[in-house]
Amino acid sequence: MAHNGSTEKRFLGNFPLNRFGPWVDTLDMARCLYPGLSDYSLGALIGLFRLDGEVRQLCPLWNYHDACFDAVASLVLFKSMLDAGGLWSLPMDALLEMRCRQSL
Repeated sequence: MAHNGSTEKRFLGNFPLNRFGPWVDTLDMARCLYPGLSDYSLGALIGLFRLDGEVRQLCPLWNYHDACFDAVASLVLFKSMLDAGGLWSLPMDALLEMRCRQSL
């Protein structure tokens, strides 16, 4: 689970013998579920869906770009998108393969 998993993979790929993955990317999910938004940053999506209170309750001492805070925010966003999109019944493979990119 990550928001913009490709960035996280680059950082975590430096760990010896890493076994991270598979990755559900909340950035890709948001692009699929909400095309046309002007900002898909984690903070913008948390704000748009009014999830900041929940994230702050879980991580009161941290802020964006802290690994723990971003991980928790990504999980809260993921749950919100599953709820809003009625996606709880999708198999994990479908979530892993969700790749909708904005047109450039």
